[in-house]
Amino acid sequence: MASKEETVIQYKSNHEGRVLTKLNRLRKVKMFTDVTFKLEDGEVSAHRNVLAAYSDYYEKMFTSGFKEGFNKDIEIKEIKASILDLLFTFIYLQVIDISDKTVCQLYEASDYLQFNG
Repeated sequence: MASKEETVIQYKSNHEGRVLTKLNRLRKVKMFTDVTFKLEDGEVSAHRNVLAAYSDYYEKMFTSGFKEGFNKDIEIKEIKASILDLLFTFIYLQVIDISDKTVCQLYEASDYLQFNG
């Protein structure tokens, strides 16, 4: 706690942006990832803590005592790998590429995964 004579200046960096950007790069090469989603057309890996920090859905999935909380691989049949990858990129980077070909699939997948952002 600062005294009355002391001047305190708070410095705010873009630390979280740099960390999440790096984590997304690591996710893309499957380094330090601890969960892989198996889809009909491929797979997408991620870090459980990042997913759980963003989404109540993932927090509950990983902490509820169900098999998804313990298994490294989780099967999802309702979503394409490219769509899940776009959504995970959004979780990590707060940026998403939406086209006329993906808009409906992104909406349906985000609804299915209970994304509220």
